[in-house]
Amino acid sequence: MRLALLILCAALAGAQEDHSQHQHAVAGLGTVDFPTSCNAAAQKSILRGAALLHSFGYEEARLAFGDAAKEDPACAIAW
Repeated sequence: MRLALLILCAALAGAQEDHSQHQHAVAGLGTVDFPTSCNAAAQKSILRGAALLHSFGYEEARLAFGDAAKEDPACAIAW
């Protein structure tokens, strides 16, 4: 029983370590055509956020949409 618990703990610790080192590359995202009524600076951040979402870069996308909201507070899609 102790051996099984030790193996389980080691496996869980190893899985967590792999997850914490996982990062998404932002180079080579490609292009996204997603017109909005936001200003030009916010539009650029929106496009980056949309590309990151499609590349599974969720945290980076959240930050890009946050940047868009700062650049154009009236840009509803950024919120």
